[in-house]
Amino acid sequence: MSDDYTPIKPVPVEGIDTGRIARGLGKASDAFWAAMVAEFPEVKTGDMDPLSVFAIEEAMARAAASWLWANHPAARTEDE
Repeated sequence: MSDDYTPIKPVPVEGIDTGRIARGLGKASDAFWAAMVAEFPEVKTGDMDPLSVFAIEEAMARAAASWLWANHPAARTEDE
């Protein structure tokens, strides 16, 4: 991770610590790119269009929030 790394901004989920969501998103992003690098060793740079970076990070944050909301016990109450 470089010094200019900006963590993915999480979508808040009531009842769950946003910092924890952000850490999970960072680890997920690192794992995704590590898998891509391992699969394509001939690619020597990491250049990517900033709008594409924003789109993938936004999609990851929304997917994580949706998954947590549907599955994490702290995210839902009995009357929902």
